[in-house]
Amino acid sequence: MVVEEGYNNALSFSEGLAAVNTGRLWAYIDHSGSIKIPAQFDEAFAFSEGLARVRKGVAWSYIDTSGKIQFSVGADTSSSFSEGYVWVKKNGKFGFIDRTGTFAVEPKFDDAGGFSEGLAVVGMDGKYGYIDTSGRLVIPPQFDLAWDFHDGNAFVKLNGKYGFVHHDGKITMCKTE
Repeated sequence: MVVEEGYNNALSFSEGLAAVNTGRLWAYIDHSGSIKIPAQFDEAFAFSEGLARVRKGVAWSYIDTSGKIQFSVGADTSSSFSEGYVWVKKNGKFGFIDRTGTFAVEPKFDDAGGFSEGLAVVGMDGKYGYIDTSGRLVIPPQFDLAWDFHDGNAFVKLNGKYGFVHHDGKITMCKTE
């Protein structure tokens, strides 16, 4: 079925599908405009690593590209997949679940970001550091702000100055003039 009327909102294509708002609910279409997953979601997000985050009522779930629910999460909110994991916020704390919907890292952090290059930013007591996929602190929380790793380095803010932290925890601060 090809839908010819416009949509109230739409997301970019990812993995061959785009989420579109049909009025009240969200559906997914392919590049030809054919509806591939019928309108049934209160919220819908882009596919990442084969799964998309959707919400029906208060329940957050992850669906595959056929629309089949792979698992549901009992969380306040969650993210898209990155390196096989999503962060979830449950009872005010952040943790990480894997592709089966199982907690790989229990919710215990004040803030979190997705995994990049095997490490994820986490916040504790107003500072940021990095964990591995087992939840082990690899780079202790010490930064005022921290971003994802790219090419072996992550941009950070420490004591009001900006610089980079390397995977091994060594910090290189930017020179100021």
